[in-house]
Amino acid sequence: MNEEWTNIKNVILEAAKEEIGEQRKERNQDWYDEEYQIAMKEKNDARKKCLNKETRKNREEYEEKRKIATKLCRRKKCGIRKLGK
Repeated sequence: MNEEWTNIKNVILEAAKEEIGEQRKERNQDWYDEEYQIAMKEKNDARKKCLNKETRKNREEYEEKRKIATKLCRRKKCGIRKLGK
C-alpha cells in the first residue's frame, strides 16, 4: 500500500515538473560587498575580544561595531530593494 502511494506521488511530481518546471530562487547578494565584509570582521573581532575578557570598554566597543554593521546592512539591502522596484 505504501509503495503505491510513493509511486503515485512520484508520477504526480514528475508530471508537474514537466508541465510547470522548477522555479529557482535567485539570491540577491549585491549588498554583500567588501565594505560590509570589513564591518562584519571588525564586529566579530570585537565580539571575540569581549567574550575573552568582558570589560565595560570591550562591551561598548562590541555594541558600537554591531550597531555600525547592522545599519550598514540595512542601508545596503534597502538601497538594493529600491533599485529593484
